[in-house]
Amino acid sequence: MSQEIKENNNKDKRPPRNEGEDNILGNRLRVLRKKRGLSLAQLAKLLGKTKTAVVSYEQGYRFPLLRDS
Repeated sequence: MSQEIKENNNKDKRPPRNEGEDNILGNRLRVLRKKRGLSLAQLAKLLGKTKTAVVSYEQGYRFPLLRDS
């Protein structure tokens, strides 16, 4: 893990993020959210997540858990 932090070169020690075209989920989420006129807080409430989680999804730092239920 220390190697991962070193390669990321972030002082805040966040994991490496997907950027640009690699951030497919985040880019698509942002486009759809804006297309529907939703704020981050509104989308977070609809998803049952925090605003911070949605921001992290859009920026490529986190990904939602996908599971069958």
